[in-house]
Amino acid sequence: MTTLDTTTDDREVAALDEPAEPASGRRRWLRLALRVVVWPAVIAAIVVPQLPRFREASVELQSISWERLVFGFVLVLASIACYSGLTRTGLGAGDDVRHGTVFRIQLSTRALANVVPGGNATASALGFRLLTRAGASNTGAGVALATAGIGSAIVLNVVFWAALIIVIPTRGADRHLITIAALGGIVLALLLLAIAVVGLGGERVAGPIRRLAAKVGLDLTAPMRVVDNARGRIGDLIADRRRLARIGGWSIGQWTFDMAALWVFLSAFDISLHPLVLILLFGAANIAAAVPITPGGIGVVEGVYIASLVQLGFTLEAATFGIAAYRFAQYVFPIGAGALSYATLKVGPWRLDP
Repeated sequence: MTTLDTTTDDREVAALDEPAEPASGRRRWLRLALRVVVWPAVIAAIVVPQLPRFREASVELQSISWERLVFGFVLVLASIACYSGLTRTGLGAGDDVRHGTVFRIQLSTRALANVVPGGNATASALGFRLLTRAGASNTGAGVALATAGIGSAIVLNVVFWAALIIVIPTRGADRHLITIAALGGIVLALLLLAIAVVGLGGERVAGPIRRLAAKVGLDLTAPMRVVDNARGRIGDLIADRRRLARIGGWSIGQWTFDMAALWVFLSAFDISLHPLVLILLFGAANIAAAVPITPGGIGVVEGVYIASLVQLGFTLEAATFGIAAYRFAQYVFPIGAGALSYATLKVGPWRLDP
């Protein structure tokens, strides 16, 4: 009887697995086809026309004072350091990972996200693996990465919406900004819904899911245990007002330093923006970059920035030069710095334990 039962179970598992493989294969090929078509199209339409101007910008950068360039790069590093602090704050009490280690991990994941299409998911997987190797638990690493991403996105959308509400009565509504704001609002609503379901839903949500899975013959014991652990961590986090304040502070610091870097590089080319306009421009570009079309939003971010600056009355050359300088510091520089950081995590005296 045992042999027959085992054989039957094996057949059932095989029957469940067989249709999944071609479906998974079709999805994989569909994603690949979309990337092959969409990514080059975006590059050809947005990036390629800007290449001559970016080459001119690299020459123009030589006339800028080294002090201003160094200050811009320091601001970018400060922004990444704040995001590292945000990530570390999301770790549990028993997941003590040093600030310097989290900073090197964030540089490594930023580099990966900037070179791989839709790289945020891949970078999160790398961050999870490195955090667990650094001593964090699986649940702690997952909650920390989710806390950093969600907290950062919420603060960006709130600041963008606040600036938009202040600007509309005086300058009127811009349909492009309204569209981007609506996109950000949808993302924000989904994030808050996810927090409510996982963090506050408790057994009211988990119970029906378990019963539904049992009816179709699925065993969700292990996945639900992970969710339960994560829910406990999130519940503790929500109840801890001091940690929430630190999360908000780190998030505000991240975006403030990044916006300051943008202001420094734009001012180097005689582009001066009102603080509210700078916030709107920065928020619109970063919300648009959240759509995983190209690595790190390359092409999309530049297109939003340059088109908006030209619409505001600045010359195309000045806009291109300023954004080229900023994006080199904010996009290209972390790739090299991240590669070096990843090397220190793998080899040398500061490597992570195997």
